[in-house]
Amino acid sequence: KKYFEWALEINGKCVTCLKDLSEVLLVQDKVEEAERTLRKALELIPDDSDGLFSLGVILSKKGDAQGSIVAYEKSASINSDDYELQYNLGLKYSERGERDKELKCYSNAVDVKNDYGPALLNWGSSLAEAQDYDGAAEKFVRAMADEETTLKAAVNLAMVDNLRANGMAVKGDLGGASDVLEKSIGYLKKAIVEGATRGIVGDDSDFGSYLKTGKGL
Repeated sequence: KKYFEWALEINGKCVTCLKDLSEVLLVQDKVEEAERTLRKALELIPDDSDGLFSLGVILSKKGDAQGSIVAYEKSASINSDDYELQYNLGLKYSERGERDKELKCYSNAVDVKNDYGPALLNWGSSLAEAQDYDGAAEKFVRAMADEETTLKAAVNLAMVDNLRANGMAVKGDLGGASDVLEKSIGYLKKAIVEGATRGIVGDDSDFGSYLKTGKGL
């Protein structure tokens, strides 16, 4: 922090210094000061996509959902290829219940980075909430390819396949239901084994919580 403050004493219009100082302040949980510092940078370069994204993060942390969406949307209009930005904007739309916009953002993120697990995972979860279990399953399978989301995707896939199997059984397709359940058990076993290997299946972990409660992640 002292380095950036020293640099700004020399050149108060150093945009990079202002943005970096804002990041440091945010890490220190000095949210208001981080916002003021970043807005100084944006006064100098209003169409700075990275700066607008950072502003969205700060406003989100402050609880200003509308402000964060405006910042993310402006950033996305400047740089539509930022998949993390598209993902974050999708999360904000999800909080507001704007499903179509949410799914479009996840789709945009995956168009840029087709194995981006966080977007695929949330896309699948949103589809599952809308009872599109086949679509959800397809997204969870793809999310399993990303190491960051492998475990959660496997668990959610097992959950969705259980729902699919129940639907088949109700319609009298017991053979199909049995096949889907067998796959479901396989996904769950894979998740448990991999989770144990990574040492993240304790009761206090997200994964351990799912195993205890049966709630999706």
